[in-house]
Amino acid sequence: MLEAAKKQLTRVLKPGRAKTGVLISAGLTALLGAHLVTSDVVVAGKGADSDHSHSTLLSQSVGEKPRLDVEVLRSPSETIYKELVVYGRTEPERTVELRSEISAPVLDVATDKGVKAQAGDVIITLDAQTLNERLAHATMLVKQRKLEFDSARTLQKEGFQARLFVAETETNLAQARADLAMLEKERNDTHIRAPFAGVINKRMVEVGDFVQTGSTVVELVDLDPLLVRVHIPETRISEVHRGQTARVKMLDGSEIQGEVRFVSQNSVQGTNTFDVELAIANADFLLSAGVSAEVTLFTDPVVASQISPSYLSLDDKGRSGLYVVEDGVARFKPARIVRSDARNLWVEGLGLNPVIIISGHHHVRDGDAVVYNPENQTAGNTLPDQAANKASL
Repeated sequence: MLEAAKKQLTRVLKPGRAKTGVLISAGLTALLGAHLVTSDVVVAGKGADSDHSHSTLLSQSVGEKPRLDVEVLRSPSETIYKELVVYGRTEPERTVELRSEISAPVLDVATDKGVKAQAGDVIITLDAQTLNERLAHATMLVKQRKLEFDSARTLQKEGFQARLFVAETETNLAQARADLAMLEKERNDTHIRAPFAGVINKRMVEVGDFVQTGSTVVELVDLDPLLVRVHIPETRISEVHRGQTARVKMLDGSEIQGEVRFVSQNSVQGTNTFDVELAIANADFLLSAGVSAEVTLFTDPVVASQISPSYLSLDDKGRSGLYVVEDGVARFKPARIVRSDARNLWVEGLGLNPVIIISGHHHVRDGDAVVYNPENQTAGNTLPDQAANKASL
């Protein structure tokens, strides 16, 4: 068609060869434009008739984001207790220094250091020989003063004795009785006894030593219950209260249950922490004071899911968390860890029995549409709604 038009134009424009090239070019351009317009119309008409469904599918693909293929795990929810882990040291329930209340030589030492003593056991015995002699004299003096008082009172009744003399003899009798009671107490003080059950931690005297009044002879410590003192940060002190249970792990790996006995109402100056005391049973005194211990306090119960740390990822804001699938869409949930061990984490705030993305979670974003294949799911996890989700996609 173009060749025929070219020949016709050449015949018409032979007389003016100078203008021939320009006119031919213009004519060819016009013919080519008409041809292209005609061709477009024909092709468009043909495409509209034959490829309508393909055009519709293409427009849908362009307007819709592709769904990301991920692997998921349904994590069963469970009720657990939050854990607050702190470190402290064991302390005795009480420590007492036993002192001599009299001056006397040490006659006997009943127990050695490190030995457990029961309440009332005699630990140190002092020599009471001099006291016994004084007691005998004081006893006889009381009898004498009693006779004097009785005689004076009889004579007063008969009118032969003044009331003043009777009062004087009565005073002498009271003084003699007081002196006797004091000596009896001193004799009792020659036996230094344990005021409570405990361990003889120190002994400062030996047989033959002369002790003065007020001298320390024994240090006795009470280890039942054994105390554990910890310091709780001010941000967590509201979670701690009296009667709260705890797990105490000793250096040898043994674990013992404890109970919060005291919570300070005043923070330690300069540290912004609060003193907390826990009591643990130690009836056999096998646990020692002054030992480091790890204390795990169990706070309010929460609903949490057990996960592997490898499931964690970061969102666009740099927060650590997990991606879960909700209605076919990935949703980011910040990780609120309430418990951990060497292999797993327990995280709250994921919802009930969440479907967690465990593969592909580093490539999805909050709001992305996702799809997971039931045939490729992690073994041991049943997802009854996966087939329906897959079919709907």
